[in-house]
Order: sequence, then structure tokens, then C-alpha cells
Amino acid sequence: MFRRLASIVAALGLMLMTLRHSATDNQTLTVTFQNAGTITVSPDQVKASYDLHYDVYTNGNDTLLAASTSGDTGILILKDICGS
Repeated sequence: MFRRLASIVAALGLMLMTLRHSATDNQTLTVTFQNAGTITVSPDQVKASYDLHYDVYTNGNDTLLAASTSGDTGILILKDICGS
């Protein structure tokens, strides 16, 4: 599934970053990119009660400068990156 999605993302000239957060509540994610600026997103998936997944798209390749969540609990990790 991810390989197919990666092919589609690359064909469209986009970049996709998937981040995962272990949190006890529903938190938003704020990411800052060198070119795209700051983007805030809600979880795309909530797996179990402590596993939040965020998908962030940018137009073309970009550099992630910072990432944080709206709460102060849990661990945030960069899970996948795909792009053109």
C-alpha cells in the first residue's frame, strides 16, 4: 500500500511525511518546513487509544525544520518520507 501511495505522490510532484505520536489525548501537529512554512494538521488515523498518525503533504521536496504537538505528553517520531 505505501509503495503505491509513494508512486502516486511522486508522480504528482508532492512530498509526503508521515509522523506518529504516542499520546493519551487527541493532539494537533504543527510542522515547519523551509519552503512551505508552518502547517498544522489533525491526526489522519487514531490506532488504539495511544497511537496517532499524521500525514503532511508539501508541493515538491522540502526540508523539515521543526515538529511539535499541541500537548505535552507522548513521543513524536518521523515514520516515513516519500516524494519526487
